[in-house]
Amino acid sequence: MLKRVVFFAMLIFLSINIVHIDKAQAWSFDFFGLLPRSDKFSDSFLDEFKHALPNAGSQDIRTQTAIFREAYFLLLDNYIYEINDAEKEKIANKAKEALRTVIDKLTMDKKPITPQAVMEGVMTIVFNDIDAHTVFMSTRKAEEFRANLTGNHKGIGILFNFDKTKNMIYVVKVFNQSPAQKSGILDGDYIKAVDGNTIDPKDSLDKVLDAIRGPNGTKVKLTVIRGDKTFDVEVIRGDYYVPSVESRIIDGKFAYININSFNQDTASLFRSAINSLQVNKLQGLVIDVRNNPGGLLTAVVIIADTLLSGETIVSIKGRDTANNQSFLAFNATQVREDLPVVILINSSSASASELLAGAMALNNRATLMGDSTFGKWSVQSSFTLADKSIFNITTQLFYSPKDATFQGTGIAPDIKIIGENQKTFRERDYKNYLKVPDVYKRSPKLQLQEKQCPPQDKKDYVLGCAILFLQANADIALFKNKVGNR
Repeated sequence: MLKRVVFFAMLIFLSINIVHIDKAQAWSFDFFGLLPRSDKFSDSFLDEFKHALPNAGSQDIRTQTAIFREAYFLLLDNYIYEINDAEKEKIANKAKEALRTVIDKLTMDKKPITPQAVMEGVMTIVFNDIDAHTVFMSTRKAEEFRANLTGNHKGIGILFNFDKTKNMIYVVKVFNQSPAQKSGILDGDYIKAVDGNTIDPKDSLDKVLDAIRGPNGTKVKLTVIRGDKTFDVEVIRGDYYVPSVESRIIDGKFAYININSFNQDTASLFRSAINSLQVNKLQGLVIDVRNNPGGLLTAVVIIADTLLSGETIVSIKGRDTANNQSFLAFNATQVREDLPVVILINSSSASASELLAGAMALNNRATLMGDSTFGKWSVQSSFTLADKSIFNITTQLFYSPKDATFQGTGIAPDIKIIGENQKTFRERDYKNYLKVPDVYKRSPKLQLQEKQCPPQDKKDYVLGCAILFLQANADIALFKNKVGNR
C-alpha cells in the first residue's frame, strides 16, 4: 500500500504504492441517519466555500459540501491516531487557504471555476498533507488507480523517483515494450524538463506525473541527461502491459524470479514460475523486489504462503484494536524447506515488497541482500466517496514476525552491497512522514562493495553477489571468504 500513489500508467514510485484495504462506500450521517454530521471546524470552511462561489448552482454546492463532509468525518473516525480539536482547526484553516489558492490557479489557467473543480483542488491539498500516504484521489485519478491494479497501463512506461543528492528526477526503470523503451529512454537517465518546462526540485512527483501524462497518441518531449550529454526525446503516449513477474534459470542451477509490483495476477504468476522453473530441483532461489513500489496485500500473503509453513506472515495493528489482523502461512510450503532463498532489496523496495522481505527474513527463511528498504509500513484503508473519488486514509501499521515494524527506517539487509550510483530517497525524507517510536532495529552482518562480485547481465553486481552467495552454500562466512579471494 503505498502520499504518493503509484500510478503505473506513468508509474511513480512512492505511492504507489499502496498496500490498501478496501472499505465499502461510506457516508457521514448523524446517529439517526437523517442529517449530515458537522462540527464547527468543517462548517467554518464550508461557509467560506459557499461564499466564494456565489454564482454556482445550489445543488452543485450541496453535492460538493456533502463530499467534503464525508471525507472529513471518515478521516476523524478512521485515522491511525485520534485527531484533536487543535488539529481539526489546522485542517479547516488549511482548507480556507487552499480555497483561495485553487480559485486563483483556475483563474490564471483560464479554466472553469466550478464547485467540483474547486472542491477537488481543495481536498487534494488538504487531505494529502495529513501524512505521506493519506491521499485523496479525484474521480479521474481514482479511475486510473483502479485500472492500474490490473497491469494494463496508459502513459509512457517508466518508474521514476527523486535523487536528493542531485535535486533531479531520475528513471528507476523503463518497462519492456513500453513507449519509453521504444523511444530510447534508459534506466538511470535523468529528466531535466518536460515539454520544455524545467522540473523544479520543489515539485511533487505527482506534479511531474501530471506533466508527462496525456491522451494516447499524443507526444511528450523529455529533456534527458545521460552522463555528460543533454538531449531531447519525443515519446508517443500509449497502452502497454507490464507483467508483474519475470523468471529464468541462471547457470542451470539457480532460479531467479523478479517481482516488479504486487498486482491482481502477481501471486498466480509467482506460483506458475515456481512450477515451471522446477525450483525444488535447483540449488537456490533469488527473489528480486528491488525497485518494487508495492501493491496488494493479498498478493504478498499468497506468495509468502508458498514459501513458508505455519509461520506468521504479517500483522496489522491500529487505533481500533477490533480491526487488528494477523496473517499466517497455513499451507505446506511449495518450496522445499532446505532450499536457500535470497531476496534482493534496495531503497526503492517499498510497502508490499518490504512485507515479503520482512516475513521471510524474520522467520529465518531468507537472506536479504542489497540496500535498506524504503520504510513504508503504514496501512491505508481505501474509501470510495459518493462521487466515486477515493480517499486512502492511514489507519494502521504493518508488523513483521517478532512484532517488528520498520516504518520510516526500512529493513536493513543481512548482506549490504554498496553501489557506486545508489540513490537513497526513503520514507523518512518526506517532510510529513509518519513517525513511530517502537521501530525494530536490524543491522547488516556483512558489508561489501558491489564490484567485489562478478556481475550478472553485464552490469548487475548485486544479482552477481546473490549467485556467488548461493554458490558458497548460502553461508555468510564462506561467502565472505569467496569474495575476499577474488
